[in-house]
Amino acid sequence: MNLKRPNRLLFRVIAVLLMSSCFASANSFLPAGSIGRIGYGTIRKVSYSGNGKLLAVATTIGLRLINTETQRQIGFYRQDGYISDIVFISDQLVATATDSGIKFVDLLDPRQNIPTPSLIQGKITDSVAVSVDSNWLVVGLTENRADEELATSIIYIYTIEGKKGGNAQPTFAQAQVLSLEGAVKDIQFDPAPSGYDQMLAVATTRELHLWRKGVNESVYRSIQKGIYAKGTEIQKIAYNHDGKLLFVGTYDVKNDTSDIYIQETKNPQPQFWQQLGAEKLYDLTFHFSQKNLLAYATDKTLRIWELYASDASPKPPQILKRAFVADDISLAFHPYQADLIVGADMHKRYDPDHLKIIEELAPQLGQPLYARGVLEDPLEVSTETFKWDEES
Repeated sequence: MNLKRPNRLLFRVIAVLLMSSCFASANSFLPAGSIGRIGYGTIRKVSYSGNGKLLAVATTIGLRLINTETQRQIGFYRQDGYISDIVFISDQLVATATDSGIKFVDLLDPRQNIPTPSLIQGKITDSVAVSVDSNWLVVGLTENRADEELATSIIYIYTIEGKKGGNAQPTFAQAQVLSLEGAVKDIQFDPAPSGYDQMLAVATTRELHLWRKGVNESVYRSIQKGIYAKGTEIQKIAYNHDGKLLFVGTYDVKNDTSDIYIQETKNPQPQFWQQLGAEKLYDLTFHFSQKNLLAYATDKTLRIWELYASDASPKPPQILKRAFVADDISLAFHPYQADLIVGADMHKRYDPDHLKIIEELAPQLGQPLYARGVLEDPLEVSTETFKWDEES
């Protein structure tokens, strides 16, 4: 979809919607005895590879891989566990956080078994992040998640050694283990170039923690522990393009309202940035080459702002504010192009709701470039449509 702002910015929004059924391609790696697949599960997270040539879509049942030049799916990798997060370690290697631990997928040889550190095997993992230089892996999981008052976040920090591509397998060495209050919500590394101090931010439902690792240090040292108001949950965090500012999106459960705060990473004092009103924040993200470009999505709207470099205040007019109703949304900017991927989970919204959404969006944004879908519930069809395979 093309959005044109005179003399300022040419922007494209690509929606990946899971709404109806579709067949998998040949390299879907089906379970033994299966002859085909309908649907790919509901979207949990979308992420670009570092070179921008691949788009990974993590779903409840697997990992979809899309060629960004052709906009076509080139692979579907079935996962035994429910995927909650995904990150590219390299253009060839992907790490996924699942309900049965961290899984690594070599995109050139997806059947290759890459050993997972023992402490994060077989456990429900909530979030995974990799530093910009691909030398650090951070995994977050929640203990006692059934009771928010007792919930505790365990953060594992590993160094990544060996090759991240080619025939050699990477290895992971444990460096630190951190324990925080509340359930894990988000983990982010700052995007500053490698060689500088690295910042690591971890958000739980109740706290925001910042750590810094000097260029000659081997551990991350705590520089902030911020506790937000009772009843307010941190939903998402995002560094700006140079890592100097951290945006914190919160949700007030009782009042069903969301706010965004901003703070300097070297002088962490959260300040109010924008009130979103009676909306639940799903995601927010910065573009790292189109400087000062921020996108965020709620359960009601999708917004894109260009920010002033001086104080990060919004620069009018707003690039996009459009109704976009979904059950969950994940956002990802292309690393170099002016493209924004919107991964929208529509599984609770059946016809004609999703058709109405497209009809409303099309006059403003243009027709979607493509769409994919999923069918979760059993569907009875005529034998004239599908033929039973006696050997399956």
